[in-house]
Amino acid sequence: MACSMKRLRFNVPIEDDDVLAWLSQQSSVSVSLRMLVHDAIREHGEGDYVTKSVKRDTKVKAPKRETQNVEKKVVVKPQQSSAVDAISRMQGLLDN
Repeated sequence: MACSMKRLRFNVPIEDDDVLAWLSQQSSVSVSLRMLVHDAIREHGEGDYVTKSVKRDTKVKAPKRETQNVEKKVVVKPQQSSAVDAISRMQGLLDN
């Protein structure tokens, strides 16, 4: 007997490089996200995660310099997908 599934969709801002890079490294985005949800439920309960006062690991970043007309150089490692590839891959996996 086949397992019934519910299809869900979520959005990731193009600028969220950390999330997009993480998602592109997953062999199964669906399974990875479900595992993260189970971990969050175990650690923080079933309430709305956004309203939880969870301390998130924040990286200390240097203040942005004021620059004008500077192009951002994007370097894509051979084994790393671009953000557009990651989004396409996520949509394909979530649509299946």
